[in-house]
Amino acid sequence: MGHRVFVSYKYSDAVNTREEIRKKLGDEGQYYNGEKGFVALNNADSTIKEYLKEMIFGTSVTVVIISPQVVFSEWVDWEIRYSLRQQSRFDSTSFRNGIVCVIQSQKDWAGNENCQWALDSNGKYKRNIFPQAILDNMQTYFNENAYLNALFGLKTDCAKDYCVLVSEASFKKDPTKYIEEAYRRAHDGSYEVVVNK
Repeated sequence: MGHRVFVSYKYSDAVNTREEIRKKLGDEGQYYNGEKGFVALNNADSTIKEYLKEMIFGTSVTVVIISPQVVFSEWVDWEIRYSLRQQSRFDSTSFRNGIVCVIQSQKDWAGNENCQWALDSNGKYKRNIFPQAILDNMQTYFNENAYLNALFGLKTDCAKDYCVLVSEASFKKDPTKYIEEAYRRAHDGSYEVVVNK
């Protein structure tokens, strides 16, 4: 794999998923262990932000675990936006990270693990489950044309979007594939990236 990975997630509902992903990636990544005990972002001690900046600096891909409560985490949105910036320190530069959104599996009514919770009645991912920083960088996946194409069975061109969306099961089968694709998109130069809105 060869890319250092930062994992962004909502501690209260994704710590176990983070741990499973960490094990799957082995020693290839650098990991943030959660927001346990962190105060609200707007009241955050600057040392927490400095700690997170240090964890993100030097990574090349950010894996964002999309869980039911992640949309309410100001920290996750901040981490994504920070990882999309090019940062320089002394004689070192950290370029913007590629983004992989891993849609967390949940048990359905029959007890099966899948991503059905994240899909609307048309089988498309719901917009309201994603942090704003992800939505800002998904110009074609969620647009009206992509929706109509999906309805009529035409091929949607999600490869034009900066972020890579993948189910937890698919990611765990081949994390390298998705990390490499996110890295490629980060360094391709043809993707519009929105850091702040």
